[in-house]
Amino acid sequence: MHHRFAIIERIPDSSRPAAAASDTVLTGDIDGTSSSRSNIMSDEKMIAAKERFYELLDEKDSKKKTKRTKLLSEQEYDEICNVLKGWKVGAEHSNVQSKWRQNYILFENTSRSAALRWNKNNENLKVATKEEAFTIIMEVHIALAHAKDTRKIYEQIKKTWYGITQEDVKLALHLCPVCMASQTKITAKQMPLKMILSETIGSRAQMDLIDMTSQQDNGYCWILRLIDHLSGFGAVKALKSKTSKECGIAIIQILSFFPDFVVLQSDNGGEFLGDTIKYVNQ
Repeated sequence: MHHRFAIIERIPDSSRPAAAASDTVLTGDIDGTSSSRSNIMSDEKMIAAKERFYELLDEKDSKKKTKRTKLLSEQEYDEICNVLKGWKVGAEHSNVQSKWRQNYILFENTSRSAALRWNKNNENLKVATKEEAFTIIMEVHIALAHAKDTRKIYEQIKKTWYGITQEDVKLALHLCPVCMASQTKITAKQMPLKMILSETIGSRAQMDLIDMTSQQDNGYCWILRLIDHLSGFGAVKALKSKTSKECGIAIIQILSFFPDFVVLQSDNGGEFLGDTIKYVNQ
C-alpha cells in the first residue's frame, strides 16, 4: 500500500471523541508498531507456510455460502482510502461509497496505511488486510513463545487488530514450521497402539512402584501397587527400598491374597527384573 493515511470506522457524533469530530484529522503514527517489522517472514519454510495459508484460506472462503466481509484485501482497502480522500460534499456517489463515508473516517500523516475500527469499549483497533493477516498471527504466536492455544492467541490479536478470525488463527498455527518441527515424530515401533482386553478377573494384573521419597515415613519411601486389570481391585505394600529382593518378597505377599494371575505385567524397571522374577517363580 502506498497511501500515508488510515481509516477508522465512524461512531455517532454524540459518542465520538472530541479529537475525531472532523471528517479529516491530522494525527501522528497510529500504527503503534516499530518502523521495521520483525524478520520472521524471511525464512524459506515460513514463506512456504504463508503461501499454503492463503491457498487454504481462499479454498475455505470459496466454499462458504456468504462472501467474507471482515478481512479486507489491500485492493479493497486502497479503494476505500481513495474514495474518502477525494470525497466532495454534494458530489454524486454510489450507495457503497456512501456507506464507506458513513462507516469510516480518514486519518492522514500516519507512518503507514492502517485502518482503525472502534470496538464496543470505544477503543480503536487496527484493521488487518488479508495480505498481512498471516504475518500478524505469526508475530503474536512467536511473541507468546509459540503458544498452541488458538483462543489465547486470538484474544491477544483482537486487542489490537480487527478482521482476523479465530479460524484464521487456527489455520495459521497448523502451518507454523517451528511447531511442526518440534512435534514428536511417531515411529513404526510406537504404533499402532494395541488395546489390552481382560476377559476375566485374575487374567491379568499390572504393578508399578510409586516414588514417595519426598514424603517418607519411618524409612518407607516406596509403595508397590498391584491392580487387577479387569476389576480395578488392587493392593499396596510399603517398601524401604526398591531392590529386586525386597520387591520380589512384597509381590509374593500381595499375590497370596489374589488368585493366580495368568499375566503379571510391569514396566522394564530394574526392580522387577533379576531376583524379583526368581522370587516370584519360586
